[in-house]
Amino acid sequence: YDRLISKAGATKMVAGALRRLKGVHAVYWANELMSSDATDDPILRAYRLSYVAGRSGDLLIVPQPYWIAQATGTTHGTPYGYDQRVPLFFYGAGIRPGRYLSAASPADIAPTLGYLTGITIARTNGRVVTEAVR
Repeated sequence: YDRLISKAGATKMVAGALRRLKGVHAVYWANELMSSDATDDPILRAYRLSYVAGRSGDLLIVPQPYWIAQATGTTHGTPYGYDQRVPLFFYGAGIRPGRYLSAASPADIAPTLGYLTGITIARTNGRVVTEAVR
């Protein structure tokens, strides 16, 4: 990687070659992901929010919509709405019947179940889905 970035224009050539591959939507290098420069690219803006210098990769290849990077399985790792939304279901005692369209996350499962069972959870990233509990 160090040799590649040291050669003028090399990263642009690599990115251009990758973008020409079937199924590739975009290519971002670490310097683009770390940058705080304004961008009108919503995908770049989203990936910048999860980039951690020293832990994230040097190169990010974004697939076209409805493409995945492996031959089998699935992922929720693309920047497209259909891949970012996962339904969250609660059923049983203490749950209010209905459909709730407020934003929720898998991180909300533990705090909600803790609330329903009377268990105090020290620290969570989620919230109690109050609109679904009685």
